[in-house]
Amino acid sequence: MNKTLIFTALAFSFISSLHAEKSADDWKTEYFKKHPTADTNKDGELSWPEHKAHKDAQKALDTKDEATKTAGEKWKDSYFKKNPSADSNKDGELSWPEYNKHKKSQNI
Repeated sequence: MNKTLIFTALAFSFISSLHAEKSADDWKTEYFKKHPTADTNKDGELSWPEHKAHKDAQKALDTKDEATKTAGEKWKDSYFKKNPSADSNKDGELSWPEYNKHKKSQNI
């Protein structure tokens, strides 16, 4: 019984470590890899003020772009929010080929 209890505790600990949440710095580092231009002072590191300024600028652009999107693009964006796994290349955007592939996989 002791061996079973120890094994269960070790297995739970291992599985829990696999699902550990990312720290704020991990998110910032990931963001920097995708958006190197966010490093405005070009020191090779993304500070929190640079991160916030870039996200705010991106949000302003997204708001402007939203007004010019077609109904189909808006619908695709809505689909992506509900189905983030459809972004197969994990670039943060859902392309039409990714959308079509995901829809086909859901109709099996």
